[in-house]
Amino acid sequence: MDATIVRSSETRRSETPGGVMTTLASPSLGGSSQTSLWRVEVKAGQAGPVHYIDSPQIWTVLSGRASMCVQGTAHELATGDTIVIDGASERQVVAAEDTIFLVCGQSDAKAALAPGTQGVTPPWIA
Repeated sequence: MDATIVRSSETRRSETPGGVMTTLASPSLGGSSQTSLWRVEVKAGQAGPVHYIDSPQIWTVLSGRASMCVQGTAHELATGDTIVIDGASERQVVAAEDTIFLVCGQSDAKAALAPGTQGVTPPWIA
């Protein structure tokens, strides 16, 4: 197949205390076998958990402002900024205002709350 269209009606929404993730492309939605794309919406003052992902991710701020703390260093991000985070790096996002990200990463990535522990693939990535 040369192309796959994932219709907006086919996207998948996952809500956690840290934000709302909408799966836009992934193996379970069809077309992509190794890469996933999802949108993350975080309300002002909302923070995701400190966690680890075992593979690189690319985060682009579509709107808003947030801090992405990676390995203890806070990186201030605003609309249009992109941050590339290495795999196995500790990370946490904290929204300074309502923020929307577009995120791309490996479709089999595993997330864990502590280094060296067994991770799981979040539903918005699979």
